[in-house]
Amino acid sequence: MVMFTNVNRVTGLSGIDTESMIAQIMRAESTRLDRLNRRSGVIQWQQQAYRNTANQLNLFQREFLDILGPNSIRSSTNMNSRSTTVTGGSGVTATATGGARPGSHTVRVNQLASAAQHTGTGGLTGSISGDRQFRPQDLDANDSFRISLNGTTRTIEFTQAELDAVGDDQQAFVDLLNQRLADEFGVTGAPEVDPVNNQRVQARLVNGRLEIDARGAGNTVTITEGTGRPSVIEGARTNEESMEGILGIWGGTTQAFLVGDQRIEVVFGEDLTAAEMVSQVNAALRAAGGAAANVQFTTDTDDGFISFSFRAVNSDEPITIGNAPDSNFANALGVTGTLDRTNTLGIFGINSGAQNSLDSNHTIESIVGNIGWETRAGEDGAPDSRIATITINGRDIELDASWDITRMQNAINNSGAGVTMSYDSLAGQFTLTSNTLGERGVIEFGRGANEDGSPATTANTHAFFQGLRINSQAQDANTGRDAIVVINNTEMQLESNTFTHDGIRFDFTQETAPGETITVEVGNDTSRTREIIEGFVNAYNALIEELHSLRTTGRPRTNSGGHFDPLTDDERREMSADEIRLWEEQGQTGMLHRSEILERITTDMRRQLNNPIELPDGTTVRLSDFGITTSSDFTERGRLVIDETRLEAALQDIPSEDVARAFGQWGNAINDSINNATTAIRNRAGAETGVASTQNHMQSRVDRYDRRIRVMERQLERMEMRLFAQFSRMENAVMQSNAQMDFLFSMMGF
Repeated sequence: MVMFTNVNRVTGLSGIDTESMIAQIMRAESTRLDRLNRRSGVIQWQQQAYRNTANQLNLFQREFLDILGPNSIRSSTNMNSRSTTVTGGSGVTATATGGARPGSHTVRVNQLASAAQHTGTGGLTGSISGDRQFRPQDLDANDSFRISLNGTTRTIEFTQAELDAVGDDQQAFVDLLNQRLADEFGVTGAPEVDPVNNQRVQARLVNGRLEIDARGAGNTVTITEGTGRPSVIEGARTNEESMEGILGIWGGTTQAFLVGDQRIEVVFGEDLTAAEMVSQVNAALRAAGGAAANVQFTTDTDDGFISFSFRAVNSDEPITIGNAPDSNFANALGVTGTLDRTNTLGIFGINSGAQNSLDSNHTIESIVGNIGWETRAGEDGAPDSRIATITINGRDIELDASWDITRMQNAINNSGAGVTMSYDSLAGQFTLTSNTLGERGVIEFGRGANEDGSPATTANTHAFFQGLRINSQAQDANTGRDAIVVINNTEMQLESNTFTHDGIRFDFTQETAPGETITVEVGNDTSRTREIIEGFVNAYNALIEELHSLRTTGRPRTNSGGHFDPLTDDERREMSADEIRLWEEQGQTGMLHRSEILERITTDMRRQLNNPIELPDGTTVRLSDFGITTSSDFTERGRLVIDETRLEAALQDIPSEDVARAFGQWGNAINDSINNATTAIRNRAGAETGVASTQNHMQSRVDRYDRRIRVMERQLERMEMRLFAQFSRMENAVMQSNAQMDFLFSMMGF
């Protein structure tokens, strides 16, 4: 229903449907408004069609006519594509740009550029260190552990008498351990001079903690648990008949017991067997985790008697098994008590499988020792830290004694000193390399005191690198070298292993063997040029076909003979979403029918490609000289056809510079044609954004229609209000007349 005013009215009191009557009148009057809206909508469809065409032209332009684009025919580099062939040896790769001229070049690499580098002697290892102060008196004759030296494994154990003699004396235990290590692995050098420090494997006492390492570079020591201590709480033996009674009582109930402070609950099923009970208890222990995961529940049957036991497995600490206050499970089976630890290494705070190779557990201090660490008070309650400063290439680098290898490397590599530190874990070897190749890439260690009073760092620096087994005092031993190459019989000294000469990039990876000369041949890469030309022609044909279709396709008509014009709101309400979409697709077809702009650009581009190009020697070339001609089928409207055989022959025969010049000029002409067309489109239909989106011919027409539409909408609003006022007076008059008639009829007795 057409309504132009938003007012709530009460009509029809007189029995006359005034609202429907007014709606019919307004619908007839609003046909002029619908006509204006349709005309404005058609212009907007046409405007968008022009903008879409401009976008297509711009895409073609960016792909094939942008002078910096990888597929542009206007780029001399693209159209002068070169290929290189390297023969006569290895160690040289060559890449030619479009600026390289075809020809042959000889190359010899007498010396590669290298960076200054200082490499450690290798075999750097750390120690196996306990994380706690140990108590020798916690050991007994049941304890043992295994030590392997480069794959040779020995079990280390002690008699109770030996341990009793040691008592609580840590150093006495370390001396006893060293005696055992010497017996098992032997000594090197002169044991009579320094027996402990000449052992192949040796133990030390460091701040109450046990440390174990190997003498000599590259020796690997591994420590693992021994056979483990027996640790069992055996329950009382019960005859099978009594056990059946106990199991019968527990069937279908929840029982509990304590493992240390952990409460373990087990829900027993009906009709239990001893094996089923054991399985359910062990499942509950595993699920509880913590100390309970180091406990196993077992059963044993012998001559009509059955017993249950708790066993400790891989336990570093004693574990207590107790009865729960609300359950008699542990007492009934007689399995309360304390399970002793089974592990030995836990006393020292050493993990089974620990090695002396450097890893994330080793701190800088444990590797390099004392290099002048200074204590620095922590801020805001943070703990104190121990800091040392080293200097590389004049850049001071602060190191924290507690850092691991990774943090140490990051601090050095990110310091701005221009060096990279790396670590080979297999060789146990640190390497410091300059980031700059050639003789300019130096590595200088330490510095004297500065004028500002800051202290010298040379001693710290040398001590640090000595700890890493890098000889930092041999500063001239590993300096960088410049590359020395001979290209076309000319010797050159280069700071890197890359060099560009006459448009050819040479990369040197290996020194040339004596007596060898490497030859680099540069030729035309016609395959790349042909690929660009074919891509341009195919895209041009697609563009021409699309422009021709837009220009020759007229607007379709409906069954009633009219066009698919923009729909009114009332028409949209009567249609489904798919019907609206199909209608608008038809309506937007043919918007550029007989467009003179499209006619002009297609004609202009065909004319430009038919123009001959004059070369520097005075000769001319046409597109047909490259096997590219216009189709003889006039219905294809100037479609280009490629004779691939003639194209390949032309690219082989015509100098690549002339090929690039010809296609560059054709590309320039096509580019100008597209620029002229997009300018004309922008003036007529504008652009999606910017000033042109509102300041163009078609938008001006849309704006004029919009103004006329607003004027007409106000006129229709006033008309509608006037009609409602008139019909309202008519209804009042009818109602008054009806009231009078009713009165007269009542007086007359009707």
